Amino acid sequence: MSPVKSNAPRLLSLAIATAISGFSLSAVAATPSQGTGTADTSASAAFSEWHGEPLPEQARRGDDWPWLISLKDEPTSAASPAEVDRDAKGRVLAKGDRTRAYAGRLRQQHAQMLVRAQGRLRRGGRPVKPLMEFVHAANGVVVGLTLDEVKAIKAMPEVASVEPLRFEEVTSDDGPALIGAPDVWQGGGRPHWPLPPWLGHFENLMDQLTGGQSGQWGNGWGGDHPYPWPMPGKPSNRGEGVVVGIIDTGLNYDSPSFASTDMYSYRRKNPLGRGNYLGMCADPGDSGWTPRCNDKVIGAYDLIAPIWDAILEVYPNAKDFPGGDDEGGHGSHTASTAAGNAVRYQVPNGPNIELSGVAPRSNIVIYNACFSPFGTGGGTCPTFSTTAAVEQAIEDGVVDVLNYSISGGTRPWEESISKAFLNATEAGIVVVAAAGNDGPGLGTTNHAEPWVTTVAASTHRRSHWGHPATLLVDGKSIGRTATLSGVALDAPLDVPLVYDAANPLHCTRPSAATEKYAGQAVVIKRDMDGTCTLRSQISNTLRDGATAVLVANQAEGEFMPLVGATNAPVAALAPALSTQVFEQLAAGRQVRIDFEAKRKAVPWKPDQVADFSSRGPSPVLGTLKPDIAAPGVAIMAAYANTPDAFGDKAYGLLSGTSMAAPHVAGAAALLRQMHPDWTPSEIKSAMMLTAEQNMTLMPDGLQPAGQYHRGSGRLQVDAAANAGLVMDESVENYLNADPALEGNAQHLNVPSLAADSCVGTCTFTRYFRSTARHAVTWRASLSGELRGSIQPAVFTVKPGSVQEVSFTLDVEEAARGQRDEGRLTLTPIQGRRGERPMGPLSLPLSTFVDPPKIAVDVPATGLNASVASGKTTTLQLEVSNLGNAGLDWNIVEGLPEMPLIDQGPDYTYVANSSTFPDAADITKDRYGIYVADDMHFDKTTRIRSLTSHGYLTYNFSQQWTGPLSERVQSVTFAIYADDGGKPSSYPPPPGETADEPLWSHTGVPGQSGISNGPFDLTLDIDAAGDALELPPGRYWLSVYARPLFTSGSWRQFLNEQQNGHPSKILFNHDFIAGVNGMPVQEWVSIEDSLPGKHSAAMSVGADVQCGASWLTVSPGSRTMAAGERMTVAVQLSAADLPPQAPGDAPLETTICMKSNDSTREVILLPVKLQVR
Repeated sequence: MSPVKSNAPRLLSLAIATAISGFSLSAVAATPSQGTGTADTSASAAFSEWHGEPLPEQARRGDDWPWLISLKDEPTSAASPAEVDRDAKGRVLAKGDRTRAYAGRLRQQHAQMLVRAQGRLRRGGRPVKPLMEFVHAANGVVVGLTLDEVKAIKAMPEVASVEPLRFEEVTSDDGPALIGAPDVWQGGGRPHWPLPPWLGHFENLMDQLTGGQSGQWGNGWGGDHPYPWPMPGKPSNRGEGVVVGIIDTGLNYDSPSFASTDMYSYRRKNPLGRGNYLGMCADPGDSGWTPRCNDKVIGAYDLIAPIWDAILEVYPNAKDFPGGDDEGGHGSHTASTAAGNAVRYQVPNGPNIELSGVAPRSNIVIYNACFSPFGTGGGTCPTFSTTAAVEQAIEDGVVDVLNYSISGGTRPWEESISKAFLNATEAGIVVVAAAGNDGPGLGTTNHAEPWVTTVAASTHRRSHWGHPATLLVDGKSIGRTATLSGVALDAPLDVPLVYDAANPLHCTRPSAATEKYAGQAVVIKRDMDGTCTLRSQISNTLRDGATAVLVANQAEGEFMPLVGATNAPVAALAPALSTQVFEQLAAGRQVRIDFEAKRKAVPWKPDQVADFSSRGPSPVLGTLKPDIAAPGVAIMAAYANTPDAFGDKAYGLLSGTSMAAPHVAGAAALLRQMHPDWTPSEIKSAMMLTAEQNMTLMPDGLQPAGQYHRGSGRLQVDAAANAGLVMDESVENYLNADPALEGNAQHLNVPSLAADSCVGTCTFTRYFRSTARHAVTWRASLSGELRGSIQPAVFTVKPGSVQEVSFTLDVEEAARGQRDEGRLTLTPIQGRRGERPMGPLSLPLSTFVDPPKIAVDVPATGLNASVASGKTTTLQLEVSNLGNAGLDWNIVEGLPEMPLIDQGPDYTYVANSSTFPDAADITKDRYGIYVADDMHFDKTTRIRSLTSHGYLTYNFSQQWTGPLSERVQSVTFAIYADDGGKPSSYPPPPGETADEPLWSHTGVPGQSGISNGPFDLTLDIDAAGDALELPPGRYWLSVYARPLFTSGSWRQFLNEQQNGHPSKILFNHDFIAGVNGMPVQEWVSIEDSLPGKHSAAMSVGADVQCGASWLTVSPGSRTMAAGERMTVAVQLSAADLPPQAPGDAPLETTICMKSNDSTREVILLPVKLQVR
């Protein structure tokens, strides 16, 4: 279970965000929303950002920038059946007469709109010229506009929306076997009966004969598939006749993975006809034309060129090969994982293995929509280029599946690419996308679109090909290991071990390279406390001349970290072996390690969700994301033909959700081949309903993976092929689920059950279509932490019929304020003899059980009254419990400490506020980034406590949950005077001076009255032996930490509350200011970079006068049930009060209401009484 509510926005990195010690401004994983303010809706805010994301600098400063102008009519893919032509699969026939006529009308609308825009904008000689035009995936044109012109265009009646050009980042050997593809290749799905025992004995025998290198599809460690052709009497299901579209960085045309003929001499069939190709491969009519495409790769497009000038403004060093060529490697890798040929590959100094895509006999169309640095394996993708790719795929009319290993999709009903995906779904195309690589934090997933299959990454059964190594004492083996990474050895390596007990972690980087450990293998301890990263430990050790590095793991579980490329062998020692090594070295024995020259496959525990894989909850309420997991760690596949590729034939190991998504795309292609009548939503549901649920988390494989990590589980396509029930959903319902239209995705017919608010009961209704040839009886049951009822619990569904099932969860007895997980299982209990065997199906269930939630409605005129002396009047409050039962509240009187200022966090964005130490000497400061926010007092106020809401990070981005005293040298609370809407001074860098604050307190957490919780840092001023009393006026509070390491920082939450001036941020050193593109030693508004984020999350506790002799509140306390609403009487009595003189100020006090609502523990209601 998790205390996180599923309303998490995604993690964004901003241009301002990159700093030496992590982000200075960024979005973070969400926890329960506590914000009570509203965003700035002024024109300046609306046009300096797009849905909370800052515009590119070029757009903000008023330059021409590409904007997509969308018109109100539907594109061809979403048009009514009477207006366009469609094939049997529901795909739009772009060349059909009705479709062409409809598209012509849309283009005419575009032309007319541009003519009117030209007159409206008065651009003089600058024509309004379209850079791109969309009629299939979207209805609109891309035009270069200034911000003022955007405002004018947006006001045109035919315009539905405007969207700026943005940039997203791109986010298989054993994989096909693990997900069950070979069983599908043989002509069927997973058999739900016992396998013959001789089959396992055969594979075990082959393993013994080949040293564990056989049976790639049996154990996934390399080797041949034992059955390269279909089983007798069964058709082949390897993707024949199915087309997979890849939106990515291009393709390595020279790779054997994309040849017309595979290693079995199987020649692909071109669905367009021999010699016919799409896009840049089409015959231009030149006599000397030679196609780069073939019967495997039947089309290629370059969608970068139309906006290349805009790309160069943001990325002046960008490079992109012309045409569909892949300069980075990412596109080749994803394409071959999904649909690459079966090929032989010689691992350098290792075994000769077979590699295959999941759907190896499908055809490929390449949509080059991303550019990347040469041979990096990454890529940057302009949003209009990716939208143009979907447009083209719909127009091509042959694509069955699209793979999109690119970020984005967190605003499904606003982003052009997300809407294009919905239109592609309507056109019969299955869309698969990567969840992103921003884990392990919660709320980091991309692609929240309910119509897209969003994929998390997990391990498979082979980590990599490493050099086996034996540890020896006096020539006798004490254990074995293998390299994690590093250079490929061309000869055996035998070196002695050394361990530096005075420097066990090697966290401090040597100032210069040395030969201290030359000719030795250095043992370092795995850092379990987050002092530094493993990669920095290894790098520091190698900088001291180590010939090899051995990481001693002293924690239980499997330890197979991704350490990246190194210039020397790196290996890990299991806990028991680590203990032996330390004992032998302590006894003065010489321990050596002998690395073998020949690489072998290193086995790995499968089904561990990768630590980098982005997690839910989804930014869209009522949806569960990611949807499914697939192998995405250390995947071997085709690569760009670059010097740093893994071998002459350009294959390489890559990790990421980018590598997981094409496994699912390939599986979708197999399912489309086997079940051409299934819709994209039904194919998605079959994969999710049959996924493997038993998964764990990296790095040790011990902790169970939850639904936020794995979705429904790891893909099992052989089981999906035999799914007895599938689920469909309409485009109309997807559109109606838009929260902006007061829709709720919770009610969509998707194969998961997610509720982000559950009070009393929650009800879900789902519809299942039978795929069986005969009637089948199913039993539905709930399991997990939740209880409820199912109607009907047992049902019989006929072939092709649809069964409605309702699930009602009862959370009256469930723990409040946390997310509970469960599972709905559908088990076939009766079918017809001879019917295809079907396994159980399951839907993940996740719901947030709302805690008690108080709401207080005050009269429109406030709690103010004018009463004649001797008289009494009564006002009314309305108190409600919007959450579950058990809301307790009571009225407090006297002079207690109360949160006079309470700017609670909304857990969305943070800003660094820290003084960073010098890496060479942490006792010295180097530079700082500081956050400050203002507070105003009408009268002299005794301050009792100051709180900054945030958290401490280590290793740049990981949250530290232990005592702050273990990670910071000190924290400072400083009060500055106001200087024209900003603080009067700031903490100076070393060697400089600045005015002192009005008041400050510096101490160590856990001492001097300073304490911290998971998301707050508090100074109790009295406990600290200090005092703070401020006269009326405006002041600024800045709270900052001084971490022990340069990789740590205090990150203060921001929120949307508009209280006084916007919060400020300051960079006190030219170095850190320059890195972030900010002015130095100047307080600037955070809102300039994060529009709508007005305030820093902070609280100020002060003495508050609660109640008065003339004030009575009745009742004074109550426990309220779920949904209960009651009236509270507020009596103002002047019975014993003389009349006030004319001009006298009214009597004032405060109603102080405490409750067990964790988001509003204290409510302060001002009361005024004028006595006549």
